[in-house]
Amino acid sequence: MAYNQNTLTQQAYGLVEGPFGEWFYLTTDTPAQYFAPGYFSNGASLGMDVGDLVWVINQTAATVVRCVCTASTITTGGGLIQHVGSSTIAPSSDATRGTFPDQPAHGW
Repeated sequence: MAYNQNTLTQQAYGLVEGPFGEWFYLTTDTPAQYFAPGYFSNGASLGMDVGDLVWVINQTAATVVRCVCTASTITTGGGLIQHVGSSTIAPSSDATRGTFPDQPAHGW
């Protein structure tokens, strides 16, 4: 299956909940697919930024993977930074966190 922008939702915005945004993504794709560079073809356009937390929920395998955005396409011009195009995620390296937050807006 391919990336489905209709199942990517932003749960929290960085300025309110901390220095990062938080996203949920529902899919039946494998990790090899959603960890591919640029998989989230419009992630940057939607506001996904480097450091954002992304919870990937696999509907077929009934798993949840805690990820972090590692790349986001931006352009600059006239003193403005614009988020356009794709984003890439990777598994989160934060071993102190659980597998899924009990309060998703805070990432605990």
